[in-house]
Amino acid sequence: MTATPTAPVLRLWLIGSMRVLDADGQSRLPPGRKTRALLAMLALAAPRACSRTRLAETLWSRRPEEQSRASLRQEIHRLINALGDTAEPALTISREHVSLRADRVWVDAADVLNASPDAPERLALLHDRLLDELDGLDPTFDSWLATERTRLRSAARRVGEAVLRAQNAPEHVAAAARQLITIDPLHEGAWQALIRSHAERGERGLAIEAFEQCQAALSERLGASPAEETQRLVRALRLEPATPLAVAPLAPSRTAIAEPHGMPRLGVLPLRLASGRDDDSFAAGLLTELTTSLARCDLFNLVPSDTAVPHSGPALDFLLDGMLQPAGDQIRVTLRLADLAGGGRLIWARRFDYALAQPLVAGEEIAARTAAEIEPEILMAEARDASEDEGRASSGRALMLRAVALIMRPDQDGLTRAGDLLAAAIASTPDSAPAHAWYALWQVMMVSQGWARDRAGAARHALTLAERTVMLAPNQPTCLTIAGHVRALVERRLPEAMALHERALARNPNHAMAWNLSGIGCLYQGDLAEAERRLARYKALAPLHPLAFMLDTGFVLLALLKRDYPAAAAAGRGVCGINPPLVSSGLPCLAALGHLGQTQEAATLRRRLLGLDPALSVQTYLRSTPLRAADAESIAEGLRRAGLPEGEFVMESRAG
Repeated sequence: MTATPTAPVLRLWLIGSMRVLDADGQSRLPPGRKTRALLAMLALAAPRACSRTRLAETLWSRRPEEQSRASLRQEIHRLINALGDTAEPALTISREHVSLRADRVWVDAADVLNASPDAPERLALLHDRLLDELDGLDPTFDSWLATERTRLRSAARRVGEAVLRAQNAPEHVAAAARQLITIDPLHEGAWQALIRSHAERGERGLAIEAFEQCQAALSERLGASPAEETQRLVRALRLEPATPLAVAPLAPSRTAIAEPHGMPRLGVLPLRLASGRDDDSFAAGLLTELTTSLARCDLFNLVPSDTAVPHSGPALDFLLDGMLQPAGDQIRVTLRLADLAGGGRLIWARRFDYALAQPLVAGEEIAARTAAEIEPEILMAEARDASEDEGRASSGRALMLRAVALIMRPDQDGLTRAGDLLAAAIASTPDSAPAHAWYALWQVMMVSQGWARDRAGAARHALTLAERTVMLAPNQPTCLTIAGHVRALVERRLPEAMALHERALARNPNHAMAWNLSGIGCLYQGDLAEAERRLARYKALAPLHPLAFMLDTGFVLLALLKRDYPAAAAAGRGVCGINPPLVSSGLPCLAALGHLGQTQEAATLRRRLLGLDPALSVQTYLRSTPLRAADAESIAEGLRRAGLPEGEFVMESRAG
């Protein structure tokens, strides 16, 4: 027997002016703004619990921890008093967490977030800004509020766009366009659809009036004019009023996973100050540095935003915001990245402490590290979403992202599946440069692991893919540096490989992967000093890169070539500890152990590597490495001392 749903004991309106009513229609709105803010945070988090620490830090960010926790306790008591007899069924309170029971409390914003193309009527609730009267409570709360406003409006906008795309009849197009304009008055795609729908119905005057309303909205809020396409529609009406305009479909702007060439969209909010000091110049300068650095990234599209609502471009997938806290001659910058398409969860946060004596240097370095760290974080978030949405997302990009997720946690079964996905991605989208680049990298990974059925054929295929990548994307840093790495490994044409790495760094000086792979290229050439500098820059920019299990092998090779075997062994243990050891990362570690005479540890690692690739030998290593002959032989001697089989000798010329 199905249980009867329990009626809500409270109804919360958070959009516009906050209202709280019990089941009898009596107001239970707390009198204090901080108490209302506390209730709003619980409502927007429900059914998830909020930690007391997070609540205190968000509402009283300028106070010491003990004071903020004490203030939170007072506000919880005030909230209980305001809710009266509805507090017990609505709230769950423990020593560490507070939550609102979603099954006993109705929240208008939650209804909007649950809207769908099949239930678009819930979008009508979004008639105003979220929590319109709670600005200015606390810098951290203001940041939370800006993120929640953007998340709510972006989610509603995506549903509104889907509804509009599904309409065919002009009257239905007009209704859906008006609803989308209510959500986002700066959405030119909706204005264009409204103008076309009026034109299709012969309502020339209404079409021109809609254009003038669009023009006024853009001018008032952005100081901008309508796009050329919008103006062209109205010019056609004025010149040939008897000619109806065809209703064109709205360009999709959902999350990029569903689009063949789509990329996620990142918004950046202006930085907030946590004190009354006049540090606007540093905040403005840092924001400029951030947008400059982020604009160079090739794995997302940058969409600058105002303080609350993104401008009239596509809906956002990610949002970056931050706060500045000056203290004497120091400044603390806290930045965080929210995944709006993933429900607004924070996926990255970083704190930077710098001296104010050199603001330009501080701003440049903060921006560089931020761009370097969040680019792979966004890629990982997209890859996770694509993997979770496997049943629905089938575009070439979605297939590629699912492959990337498998590459980042490599095992034989996963890597094999990744290859199938990448082949399908290229078949679906033949001109996708990223799919070609990742497929090329996958080929060399399979060769280095000994898992390729035809090693020579896989190496040739990798080279073909790399050349196609450069032709398709001569200016994308990720594609360029992967192509350079493949060229170095397969062809051993090191100057040409380094030229590709240099081009990648010229396009994006903060591309951590390009710093790493170019550093490894310097190792192949024997330039240890330059290799060390580049590898250090990679690690400074992205200390937790998702491909560290592969990239950090450069540090092991560097120590080996410097004949610092204890450092090489220590670095090798660290790399092998990130994942079950790959052959490419395990071999340098094994060589270091051999040189150190660590026979027992070497035997354990040797057995694991031979389990991955039974054909592994000293000679297979010598044939595959692009290192100079003397450097390769030094490592080979370590492998011999570690007990790796010699294998069949094959005479082969070597670069360098």
